[in-house]
Amino acid sequence: MKKLLLLSALLIFACVSKLHSQTQLEMTAEAARLRGIAENELNIAYKQLKVEYKDFPVFLQKLESAQIQWIKYRDALIEMEFPSNQPRFDYGSMYGMCLLYYSKNLTEDRTKELLNYTNNIDCGGPTN
Repeated sequence: MKKLLLLSALLIFACVSKLHSQTQLEMTAEAARLRGIAENELNIAYKQLKVEYKDFPVFLQKLESAQIQWIKYRDALIEMEFPSNQPRFDYGSMYGMCLLYYSKNLTEDRTKELLNYTNNIDCGGPTN
């Protein structure tokens, strides 16, 4: 039921948004484009932190480790969201688009998490 709701919500989103795509292939391409933008923004945030905290090597080491672990976590969440050995068969032609949108949303959330470290937090964060 959860999958049906997710697929329905994504289909409605695709229909009412300013996407001008008509075919599933075009909608999937648009989802890939948007995920690419999200990944680019994540990379910018990550690089910004590396520059901003260049004098905090322990923080940078922990940041790199956390990012590697986040990628594994993201991949595990995606597998959990689409639990199938044959996802294209089980989820149909919308699978690729749904996977891309889900990945995009996870990536946007991670970008927000990283950007929190640029807001001069008082508790936690890098120290000398």
